[in-house]
Amino acid sequence: MWRCLRNALATKLNLHRRHCAPSPSCQLCSGPEENALHCLFLCPHAAATWHKMFPSLGPPPNLTQWIFSLRKEDNLDLCRKKIFCLWNIWKARNEFIFRRVVPAPFLTAICAFRDAAEPCYNPPPVPSFTQPRNIPPQSCPPPLYPQKRIFCDGSFDHMTQEAAFGVVITNSNGQICDGKAGRISCSSPIEAEAHAILEVCHCALENPSPSVIMSDGKIRVDALNGEPADWPWRCYAALSSISRILHLSTGISVSFTSRQNNKCADWVARNCRLNGLHPEWLHVLNVVTALL
Repeated sequence: MWRCLRNALATKLNLHRRHCAPSPSCQLCSGPEENALHCLFLCPHAAATWHKMFPSLGPPPNLTQWIFSLRKEDNLDLCRKKIFCLWNIWKARNEFIFRRVVPAPFLTAICAFRDAAEPCYNPPPVPSFTQPRNIPPQSCPPPLYPQKRIFCDGSFDHMTQEAAFGVVITNSNGQICDGKAGRISCSSPIEAEAHAILEVCHCALENPSPSVIMSDGKIRVDALNGEPADWPWRCYAALSSISRILHLSTGISVSFTSRQNNKCADWVARNCRLNGLHPEWLHVLNVVTALL
């Protein structure tokens, strides 16, 4: 923001004035001059991004006055969205300049929504230019049967020994209707998966409707369905509790699903372990999936 105020952004016009670029034209749209206002508001990619986030908002006549007007904004959430929209438009522009990654306005808007929803004191890790942004999938796959599906996954870091679980509950149409996440204490990925399934069993007990627990851990699913499996001794307590719940609750079953189909729960567990989820993460997830 302070670079915008001081006209210190490395736009083509500023680089051309300092004899660092052969032309002041915009590389994204071939416009005659790429100044800060053009780059952040008037360029077609920037204009389309602003339209997706704020359909009624037009480009400001003066960028400096517009930035100062943010200080008078009463709605802090709206102010954060505008700031992160500027930031993500600038990053998308740089990815095109340096990596030739063609920007997509709807992806830029999604990233801005996601960044604005996360706590200020715990920013997300900076993504690599070569890796896509960690965007939650649109929805879990529709179930094969008219039952509630509860997707679960665990996330474990061998370096920090930190772990978390993620639970995403979908209705019979495959739409996300509820969820749960939290950090846990364990010593292996298998133990994290076992705790995730145990948390799902508790969620299923809270709602007596028929439920199918979906996990991408085939060994864990086979063991719970009576197949022989070699579980670490640390998992025996969780396995015993899960087996007892499944035995007493006839409306709960466990089924295997692919990792691709379990992306929602994986995203929730991983972000809970890395950043700590926003208190309204379920609402944020539904907003992002609606944009997709």
